[in-house]
Amino acid sequence: MKIKTRFRVLARTVIYLTVAAIVLAACSSNSSNGSVTTSSQTNSATKTSYSLMTKSSPFGTIIVNSSSITLYMLTADSPSKSVCNGGCLSIWPPVAYSSTIKVQSPLKQSLVGEITRSNGSKQLTYNGHPLYTYSGDSNSGQYNGQRLSFPAGSSSPTGHWYVIGVNGSPITSSSTSGNSGGYSYG
Repeated sequence: MKIKTRFRVLARTVIYLTVAAIVLAACSSNSSNGSVTTSSQTNSATKTSYSLMTKSSPFGTIIVNSSSITLYMLTADSPSKSVCNGGCLSIWPPVAYSSTIKVQSPLKQSLVGEITRSNGSKQLTYNGHPLYTYSGDSNSGQYNGQRLSFPAGSSSPTGHWYVIGVNGSPITSSSTSGNSGGYSYG
């Protein structure tokens, strides 16, 4: 009797675990091919429009998104390639390219573009600069990424992060309000 009871308990456990695994896989899949979608992929995949706007700051008028979150560029990037990869992306999320970009005056639609990242995703550019947000800016009116080094904490950096002026050029000056800064990524 004990063997039959143990077998039933074991069989039920296997069935429950199998059902749980199937449900979990179905909930985390983005398509029939079984690939898992991360929140950043979902955000960029479902985004149908993106707005570039301007905001006054201690640096002058800068480019922000529709939530008034500061956008940055990296001097180590080229007009066709981003060098921020790996751990850098968790600190400096790239702005995903959208099929519809709304541009507030005095910004120019003609300066809007895109690059294809090494993973195949599209990143929004302005005046040839790939655009990023900074994880240290959680609210409108924050500029904590201004003048941070790339790579972070490097004694001989290959680039710096800057806010972008309405002409599409980096604003390299520091503000009078100071800069809390830096995260380490590898």
